[in-house]
Amino acid sequence: MEGEAPEEEEEVQALKTELERAQTAKEKFKSAVVRIRKENAELRDVNIATIKALEQETKRARKEEHGQNKFRGALWVSNSELKL
Repeated sequence: MEGEAPEEEEEVQALKTELERAQTAKEKFKSAVVRIRKENAELRDVNIATIKALEQETKRARKEEHGQNKFRGALWVSNSELKL
């Protein structure tokens, strides 16, 4: 930096230092964004799997309930016939 005044050299150096800090902060933020996006995708996958499992369990429970209701109906018919 030949020919520059000492004040200008100090200012240039301060700006370079500030730029380096900003670049470092930017890289940290980028890393955080990548990590958070990955965690978000993993949680989304877990949520999808949970929803599917819940839907399957609900279907199973409904089928079981339907079977129980059919059985109750059959018992009621048998009981009615016995009363006759």
